[in-house]
Amino acid sequence: MKALHKKAAVLGGALLLTAFALPVARAQTPTPDAGNPPAAPPAAAPDQTTPPATTTPGTATPPPNATPATPVETPETPSDQGQNAPRSNRFRIGPAVGVFLPTSGKVRDRFGDTWFSIGIGLGSINPVSTKGTLALDLNLFYHERDGNRAFFAPLGLGYRIALAPGTNVIPYAGVSGDINFADITSNPDNVHNSFNVGVGASAFTGLNFGDTAFLEARYYALSSIKGFDLSGLNLQAGYRF
Repeated sequence: MKALHKKAAVLGGALLLTAFALPVARAQTPTPDAGNPPAAPPAAAPDQTTPPATTTPGTATPPPNATPATPVETPETPSDQGQNAPRSNRFRIGPAVGVFLPTSGKVRDRFGDTWFSIGIGLGSINPVSTKGTLALDLNLFYHERDGNRAFFAPLGLGYRIALAPGTNVIPYAGVSGDINFADITSNPDNVHNSFNVGVGASAFTGLNFGDTAFLEARYYALSSIKGFDLSGLNLQAGYRF
């Protein structure tokens, strides 16, 4: 009986101790509220395996595996191709036709008012350029009627300039200064095989068709030889093979 009362006293003391300790433990445990928010979890350390990309201000970063652009080459287009193209060095030959119309009535009466000529053109056609070119200038004229003959050959230096750039058809104009070699026979004027030298000049305009053909109109102003003024208009065309 005494032992039973002792166990009951021990059990009752344990219950009192437990009831006293539980409120104290609850008071010491922190409870989250508005004044004390829960601590944030620690931030994860940055991944050091991949270095951060850097971009220089004002430049664009190309995408990965991008192929650099290849500059496109534009074929050169020559300006003034017809004037700068290399000319053939081979000897060229072709037909030449012309008509000379003298302005002097005395020359027309003695030798004819229309002098036709058909011959052979030798050498390359004179080139023309927008910068102007100088070239030797020579033409031959001959006509006869009723036993009267007239031959003259103005030889000089001609200046030609292209009026517009082009590759095939090039208009041009020019002038020349000439020494005129002439041989005249006129029975009514008692002039026989009279070879003389005079002076003159000319102005002309025309078209060059590449370096193969040309058309030209030229006026010659020549000094009189033995009383004959050989001035006149010359129309000429030529082709070279």
